[in-house]
Amino acid sequence: MYRTKLPVVILALLIVGVGGTLAYRGMPRAVSGLTIASKSVTFVEQSLNEETGYFYLTYVCDATSLRCSSKDDPNKPPHSGYATMSMKDVGIAAHNPSLSKKADTVLDQVMQRCESDGRFCEWNFFPLHLYYQATGEQRYLDSMLSVTDDIMRERPLKELIDANIPVKWWRLYEATGDVQYLDHLIAIADKELAANTAHTELGRLVYTASDAKFEVRSYDMPVMWALYVPAYLASGDKKYLDVVTTFFDKAQVETHTNHFWGVTETGNLIKGLEAMLIVADASPAHHDQYREKTRKALEVILRDRWDTPENPRFNGDYGFLVANDTKATNIQGWIIRLFMTLKDETFSI
Repeated sequence: MYRTKLPVVILALLIVGVGGTLAYRGMPRAVSGLTIASKSVTFVEQSLNEETGYFYLTYVCDATSLRCSSKDDPNKPPHSGYATMSMKDVGIAAHNPSLSKKADTVLDQVMQRCESDGRFCEWNFFPLHLYYQATGEQRYLDSMLSVTDDIMRERPLKELIDANIPVKWWRLYEATGDVQYLDHLIAIADKELAANTAHTELGRLVYTASDAKFEVRSYDMPVMWALYVPAYLASGDKKYLDVVTTFFDKAQVETHTNHFWGVTETGNLIKGLEAMLIVADASPAHHDQYREKTRKALEVILRDRWDTPENPRFNGDYGFLVANDTKATNIQGWIIRLFMTLKDETFSI
């Protein structure tokens, strides 16, 4: 008697799925960084109020209703630079001129507001630099330079790092060649290199890397990203690169990503991952290693934090959780830019 191998047929259909893609529930799917970024940017786009040019920046989710609602504090500054840049990056790479135009409009509105409140240029300094790099248009450089008096004033190290000020010195030196920005950057980097204040006096213990009993504290990755990486790229002095690579080689960030929960803590993690990708681009000796470390860390973030229709945590809106019940639009944009840097890499989800 002829007997069909029905279980085998069903299994094959489950595995192959529609159009030959891997679809068996529980099996990982291989997805490109660009695909992940393109899906994730829909969260950013939906967070934009196009009438005002402001993003809703914080969403708190309810486990009962599975809804996520904006909980923005009107007294907090509208830090949205990475949200804007993520729309521009994905818009260009995905050939989506509408998305790219939305980013252009947001930045135009920022520059208009700068005329009466210069803080808007400081809060959105990074997209101003991105657009100046891409276009060479003087108006973007003028907006960057409008914050000079504020970012050059003396501040304690914690405030410098929290406000990303050394990165801005680096970008202004890069854009203008004015050595006052380089001198400021190197002076602070050398002072911190000698004192190690960020590690010993700021923040708290986050985790100890098991292999080497290496302590990672909450200001370690912000100071790598905001101070030592810019100091290396601006000066070419390898002593700053050595500090960064020694830290990331010992910290094993890719196996400890879930020690970073909360808006600030997730932001610190993302700064660390971006620092590794910048070093990977600047140092051929670390290129493959640091890209792979970052790719592994992002896979954990995908697995544990990405709220998608296929794997919903709450409403499946492609937002990344920064805490158990919270999503943050600007950090979303930052994560998207990491995936865009690795847009041709493959991720298992």
